[in-house]
Parts: sequence; structure tokens; C-alpha cells
Amino acid sequence: MYKSEIKIKFSDCDAGGRIFFARIFDYAHQTFEEFINEKYSGNDFFNSPEFAVPIVKSSAVFLKPILMHSKIDVILRITEIRKHSFSITYYFETNKVVFAEVQTVHVFIDKSNDKKIPIPVNFKKLLAKYFSETN
Repeated sequence: MYKSEIKIKFSDCDAGGRIFFARIFDYAHQTFEEFINEKYSGNDFFNSPEFAVPIVKSSAVFLKPILMHSKIDVILRITEIRKHSFSITYYFETNKVVFAEVQTVHVFIDKSNDKKIPIPVNFKKLLAKYFSETN
């Protein structure tokens, strides 16, 4: 588990003062970037000349309203590791009450030909440290 804290900004909310649905993906990706920058000791992950790691699938489930100026913990858990891809579930919660869940699937590709490649060994080891089948 990796945890980050966010504060919901006014500019990320709809007229009702609740988080605009699409912004939840920005907060999830922000947490992913923090995770990579803190925990990955390999080459520059986001600017690698060899590989890219696009998100090929994403979904969100909103369980309770997330209100403007709320402080929310974003819990990142690796929920699947495959040969070429991995999945992350992000839990948006406060005091262990889950307000939303975001899931993303990422695939490693070779930048020279856009073909899938195996997850690099050192990155796969990092993923394994944060793997969790359940919350």
C-alpha cells in the first residue's frame, strides 16, 4: 500500500461543490506519479527512451460524494501483475471510509514499434512490494 493525501480544490468541483467526475482520474494519476518518483530507482520512468507505459483501461466508482476542500487519503494498491501489464486500484478515503475507487490498467510497450514488452524485472519487483488482492 502507498498513501498520498490530497485536498479537493474548488476548480476541480462542479456547481454543487462535489468533485467533477473526470478529475478523480487526475488525482489517481498524481498519486501514481508520486509513487513512481518516490519508490522507483530505475531510469526516468516517464521519459524512458526504451518504453512507454500507457493506461489502456480505466474506471471509477463513486460511493459517496467527495466535497470541495475535503482532505482525502488516496491509497494505491497494485491489484494485478501480468507479463506485460499491471493493474492499480486507488481508494479515495477518509478515516477508512471509502468515497471512490479508481482502477487503471497499464501496459509496457516498446517505443520503437508500439509492441507490448515484458515488465522490466526491477519494476516488477517494485510492483510486487505493493501487491494486494484485497483492500
